[in-house]
Amino acid sequence: MRRWPPVALLALLVPLTACLPPFVGAPDAPKAVVVGDSLVFQAGYSGDIDRTFTSRAWQVSVAATIGGNIAIVAPSVIDAALALPQVVVVDTATSDVNAARIASDANRPRARAEIRDAMVQALDRLRSVPCVVVVTANERGITPGFAPEAEAYDAWLVPTVQGYPNATWIDWTAWSTGHPEWFDPEDGVHLTDAGKAALADVMERTGRTCGAW
Repeated sequence: MRRWPPVALLALLVPLTACLPPFVGAPDAPKAVVVGDSLVFQAGYSGDIDRTFTSRAWQVSVAATIGGNIAIVAPSVIDAALALPQVVVVDTATSDVNAARIASDANRPRARAEIRDAMVQALDRLRSVPCVVVVTANERGITPGFAPEAEAYDAWLVPTVQGYPNATWIDWTAWSTGHPEWFDPEDGVHLTDAGKAALADVMERTGRTCGAW
């Protein structure tokens, strides 16, 4: 069984790992930064995010951390804002959900609160960015306990994002409906090659249309 460190412990390690990778693409193209967890790592490592964004006239930087919930990737969020991009995409939902899912019953409320506080801090940090895109969790994940935790997380996340005039969201559950081939059958969350391409596509489409920049 995979074991994850407590959210608070991981957050203490964050300052040691902050680094925004270089942008790829035409230097005069608008900038996009994609920050996230293992899903972004998958789509970034495969080249799908770079190919999708640069082929549509962006320059893009992908900052991904396996197991990177929003508290862990906070330094990348800060770096993203400092890079003065037109768009920042945040996709930490899977790891955000897992941070609460794996906590003990006694610690679960605190784990949820820590993640939610960190997300609000991230959105506050990104207020100067013209367009912020936040990806929700896949509520069809089949790992025990994942789906109900994802539903609760998304029910909190969407109205929170709506409170920021520069932010929007991707309903990943709705977007991926009818596409089981996008997901690893072992957990229903991590991505196949088709899923990596699909995630990169919806990130770029949403970023291109959400901001008046």
